[in-house]
Amino acid sequence: STDKPPAIPAPGPPGAVVPLAPPAPAPPTTADKTVSLHFEKAPWGDVLDWYAKETGLTMITTVKPTGSVDIKPGKDRKFTMAEVTDLINETMAQQKFILIRRHMTFFIHPADEKIDPTLVPPIELTELPRRGRTEIVQVILPIKGMVVADAQEELKKLLTPFGVMVPLDKGNALVVTDTVGNINRIR
Repeated sequence: STDKPPAIPAPGPPGAVVPLAPPAPAPPTTADKTVSLHFEKAPWGDVLDWYAKETGLTMITTVKPTGSVDIKPGKDRKFTMAEVTDLINETMAQQKFILIRRHMTFFIHPADEKIDPTLVPPIELTELPRRGRTEIVQVILPIKGMVVADAQEELKKLLTPFGVMVPLDKGNALVVTDTVGNINRIR
């Protein structure tokens, strides 16, 4: 390769500020990326392979829906990957499956079975807006103005069938595992 290192600017007079080239813009993350999709009588394997390619995540799963699927939004519609995840989850719900997106992988889980909490991705509260509302995640929810045990007693009534709540007494917080949409409602 004939790439040359960037030229160092010539020194200016003492005390002068020499401008450097502006930094290159950061490449868009998959969270910002939008895609269009159209599946007509597509085998589920093809849809999940496409999802893996678009998200850059590796599929690791022992179960998946069978048959084919139609997902046909309007031709000019663009979706974030969080919205695509919701579309897939809403469609898979008919066969009682849910897609769980981790940091480097994703897998399909039977929606009527408890999920091993170690398989659910822990995320920061600030990451919730970049996730689909049907996605299952784990967050630490700080409790303000009341004792964590009292908050847990009230809030656990709001959990979905996927939901689990564990108190952290020392930090006066709850570890909440549930769908993003429900965690936002609990907040």
